[in-house]
Amino acid sequence: ILRSDWSSDVCSSDLEINNPLAGIIQTAQVMKNRLGNPLPANLKTAETLGLKFDDIKCYLEKRGMVDMLDSLLDAGKRAAEIVSNMLAFSRKSTSQFSREDIQSLMDKTLEIAGSDYNLQKKFDFKKITIHKDYAPNLPSIACKAGELQQVFFNILSNGAQAMMSMSSPHEVPSFFLGINAEEGNIKIDIRDTGTGIDPDVQQRIFEPFYTTKPPGKGTGLGLYVSQMIIKNNHQGSLTIDSTPGKGTCFTILLPLEQPTKTKA
Repeated sequence: ILRSDWSSDVCSSDLEINNPLAGIIQTAQVMKNRLGNPLPANLKTAETLGLKFDDIKCYLEKRGMVDMLDSLLDAGKRAAEIVSNMLAFSRKSTSQFSREDIQSLMDKTLEIAGSDYNLQKKFDFKKITIHKDYAPNLPSIACKAGELQQVFFNILSNGAQAMMSMSSPHEVPSFFLGINAEEGNIKIDIRDTGTGIDPDVQQRIFEPFYTTKPPGKGTGLGLYVSQMIIKNNHQGSLTIDSTPGKGTCFTILLPLEQPTKTKA
């Protein structure tokens, strides 16, 4: 689940991913120009075939092809952003503890989450309002930056999908992020305005392979791994507080002092 060689794999795959992505984006842009713009070459080809270019353009618009091409271009650009962000993310992944600013790690994770987009479900993280309540002058803490970003991303991603899948949300989908110092710990609250979680589900939410998602949509390992990262690797705690109909809040406590040892 947590691979020590993941960082090198991502870096070595950079060109392998970016090259076909560039080809997809460039081809989609050329298709859009040839199908939608009255360029001389396009007009001449249509005339040669006995077609009116405006009729072709009208047909494409009626069939939604123009919007599809726009969506393809947007998805390609977002994928390129994800690759770039994941490379930055992977470089943070290290087996050693380092002093990090938790607020900065959260903001960088939000940038990665901002590239999360599901074309089929019209899910777009950027449509979620983010409210921040960061205490000033918080000290840095010793931690594994990449692992903490993995935890933040998993909680944010789950909350975002829950909010955006609501058929009739009661309020604008929003995250309320709080980062403060509390009794020798850094306290991180991630609260969403989703539908909330039933008490019986909350009791099992950190169990391995437990998921409420349909088959093939989730492994049930995300929150389990997140708790292991916080509890075993950072000697902290990860808890949930949720009321059905009123959203969910995950609270992370991280010790200000570096753990003396970590568990496997």
